[in-house]
Amino acid sequence: GRMFVYFASIGLGFMFIEISMIQRFSLLLGYPTLSLSVSLFTLLLATAVGARFSGRIGAQPSKGLPAAVAALLAVTLLYLSISDQVTDVALAWSEPLRIMLVIAMLFPVGMALGVFLPAGIDQATGLTRGATDGDRDRFVAWCWAVNGFFSVVSSVLATMLAMAFGFRVVLAVALVVYAAGVAALLAIPPPRET
Repeated sequence: GRMFVYFASIGLGFMFIEISMIQRFSLLLGYPTLSLSVSLFTLLLATAVGARFSGRIGAQPSKGLPAAVAALLAVTLLYLSISDQVTDVALAWSEPLRIMLVIAMLFPVGMALGVFLPAGIDQATGLTRGATDGDRDRFVAWCWAVNGFFSVVSSVLATMLAMAFGFRVVLAVALVVYAAGVAALLAIPPPRET
């Protein structure tokens, strides 16, 4: 159940953040399709970089995952505090400069987001250490499926929440969801040695 909460949370939270960022940068870049292209490219590249560093968390998830949540919180709050002012100033810039600005603003967020899925998969693999290869594979596949399902559902939920409360609330909900997911994962007792 706790692994379900973790993978559902990071699926929901990731898409809430992604959709909020894409929407926000469509104003800065001038075109929704350009915002989608630049934001997705940056987030995918940055999450790959973050995933590369996630192995360091696997050794000590009780320290690494809260640090990753804190980093995500810090970069997202920084983004929220400066985005309006930066957008006002940067609207007069040329399109290539605005694209570089979006990349610079999104990259730290993407790096923080990239840590959670591989760290969770590492934990899922660790929990099934004594299981047969087939059982371990099925459990890891199930974790991926939970994450994928909630990623798809969250795109609709993010839009509905944004229409009702605004994208800042969607970002705030994403941060709470990430923190709840990490708390659920950290509450799992370590596997017993066999």
